Amino acid sequence: MGRIVFSSGILILTLSLSGCIVSIGSGGRKHDPDCVHVHNTDSVIAEIDAAGRLFSDSDKADIYTAIAQRRGLSSKAQSYLVKEAFRHLFSESSKEKVILALIENPCFDDVGKKAVLASLRRFFSDSSKKRVLQAINRREQMPEVIEVEMTTEVIVENAVR
Repeated sequence: MGRIVFSSGILILTLSLSGCIVSIGSGGRKHDPDCVHVHNTDSVIAEIDAAGRLFSDSDKADIYTAIAQRRGLSSKAQSYLVKEAFRHLFSESSKEKVILALIENPCFDDVGKKAVLASLRRFFSDSSKKRVLQAINRREQMPEVIEVEMTTEVIVENAVR
């Protein structure tokens, strides 16, 4: 019974679709289409400034990390976030948390990378510096996204196997 339902579903899929794009790779490199800068840079900078005025180091780190994880963060905002995180955060682990979140952001770009590398000396411990450099290195080793167009017939043929 399950095989009949599955085959019927594949048949409906075949009739309704003419083709499909399959993305192979990391999904987040320099040419990521989701990295169009959707956030107003001035308002993001105002948020970063507001977070810097919070009293608690962990509260600042939480807000900075949330901003660092946003898709569509402009180069200017990335650079400013790095500068302000080092300026306002006391804890080494809080600084590292924010910087690693930014590096892991699919929209992390060369301007952000330069800001991180220029500020690297502001970490006290070599282990924090090493983790940040390793994160950048891992990111650089990610394969580019490769798009492959497959016809519905190939998809159905592979699904039946």
